[in-house]
Amino acid sequence: MEGLQIRAIAKYKAGQYGDSVKLFDKAIQAAAASKVPVSKQVLLLDQRAACHEKRQDLDSALSDAKKMIKLAPNECVGYLRTGKVLQLKENDSFAYRVYSRGLKNSQMDDSLYGVLERVRNKVKQKLETNIDGVRRASFRDPVGVLPYEMLHDIFSRLPFKTLVKCLRVSKHWYNHLTTDYALWYCIDLRQSKKPVSQPKKIIQRYMEFSKKQQRELYLHKVNVSNEEQLFQWLFVNGHLSHFESLDLVFHSDKIKKWIEELSHLKISLSEGKNPKRLSIQSAAYYEHALILLSVLPSIESFQWQDSGTYGDTPSLDNLEKAISKVTEFNLASLSIHSSRRSRLVEDDLMANLLHKSPHITQLDISLNASYNWTEWVSILPQNKLTSLKISLKDMIRVRSLPFELLTCLKLDNLELNDGLELSMIPSYDLSNLTQLDLTGLKFFQHGLSKFFEHYQCGPNLTTLILNYCRDGYALSTINGYTSLIGKYCPRLERLSFLGSSSVCDKTIEGVIKSDNNKVLQEVDLSATHATGISMINLVKHGVSALGIEGCDISSDTYSWLKKQQVMKPSTFSIVL
Repeated sequence: MEGLQIRAIAKYKAGQYGDSVKLFDKAIQAAAASKVPVSKQVLLLDQRAACHEKRQDLDSALSDAKKMIKLAPNECVGYLRTGKVLQLKENDSFAYRVYSRGLKNSQMDDSLYGVLERVRNKVKQKLETNIDGVRRASFRDPVGVLPYEMLHDIFSRLPFKTLVKCLRVSKHWYNHLTTDYALWYCIDLRQSKKPVSQPKKIIQRYMEFSKKQQRELYLHKVNVSNEEQLFQWLFVNGHLSHFESLDLVFHSDKIKKWIEELSHLKISLSEGKNPKRLSIQSAAYYEHALILLSVLPSIESFQWQDSGTYGDTPSLDNLEKAISKVTEFNLASLSIHSSRRSRLVEDDLMANLLHKSPHITQLDISLNASYNWTEWVSILPQNKLTSLKISLKDMIRVRSLPFELLTCLKLDNLELNDGLELSMIPSYDLSNLTQLDLTGLKFFQHGLSKFFEHYQCGPNLTTLILNYCRDGYALSTINGYTSLIGKYCPRLERLSFLGSSSVCDKTIEGVIKSDNNKVLQEVDLSATHATGISMINLVKHGVSALGIEGCDISSDTYSWLKKQQVMKPSTFSIVL
């Protein structure tokens, strides 16, 4: 091995670097086989790396240099060789990091420690000299440079979770963000990965940032053991008055008890904004929703969804007392969804509620048990209802719904077939309808076209939702779409086919062909058989928003759609 090393060095001095590398290869193999000291192996690698440098084979030189560090991580020689090769590769910033790491890992009594320190300082000086201007311009803190109005516009576009993370960037950022109180109008904790363990403390913190000028609160993940504290703080202690809109989820079964206890209280909300919108999903029943409404008569939009938990419902006496306390509700929008199988006094309760809500324009009531629409119709405010979600069965049963001004209609799981006698359904005036949701629609051949012909509701439609449509592949052709939908709905701006398996490229050709005025802006093709060709054609046609979750498209198409900025996130959906 010693002889090989001496001959290799001689070849190196003679400028025969190729031959020198070959000899060093043999010497290194011999050293590894004879298990010579690590320092000897490191020296041979260092000398071979020098040969590679002379041959301009910097990748091989860098490989040897890294092996040196691996064999002797606490010695300076490997870091010196690695840094030198990186400098030859014009990567001074990475070389600086290697030199710094070497100084950190090596001992100060290493004979090369001083050399390594001097080389590191030279590289540092070079970096600061060569790119000082660029570096300073690139790394200037935008919070200290940009105008306040521009910073507010930038930060206000961030999701709440990202905005909270920005508080930890620096003290300067923290001070700026916490003094721009308008950024904290909306407290949105829906993206929290873990249940919020101290909701009251967290909400109060962000309330201080906004100077108690909150407008919206979204809280879907709360530790069950803290739900009572949150409920008491919001409803009993009157902190609802700090918010205009609340969207809450409660999982605890005890919420029934908490709400029933509210029936004995009078919540004072004379100060503050008073809540206008309240959305709750909970383990309680919709009858409890009426108790909440009775203590919060200022609510204009109320949405309630129970989670199907079964148990004791509130007593009839408590419910009647709760409703009787209120002379008039301020409701303009009411949505109640209940999956409970039992039936208490739905007709009486709902009739009483609607009777005391003369301002209602939007109504969405989905109860498992059958209810008396006929009685409710006589109570609904005439010539005010603009949005309604109802089943076809109820449309047939009720003959006098006030549809004259209706602009929004949802019919869940509608079934249309050629044998359906549409004459059975009252000829409601739906000429003003602009939004129609037919989620779960089932039809064959000409059933849908008969529906549009019967109600004459297509000419003014701007939004049509055909999610999870079962059509016997009637929409799988160009003519299928144009004859069933296109010729009746010429003004569609938003169209959703989410989960409709018959929708394919031919369907989209029909969509484009029917949109003569090029008014179509949003299309949701998620979980359909439409391909990238259809999506590209829609974008070229003028569509500005696409839902493509679950579609089979190529990476090139995906990149193109992303570049066009039309691709919406997985949460994108067209709703009424």
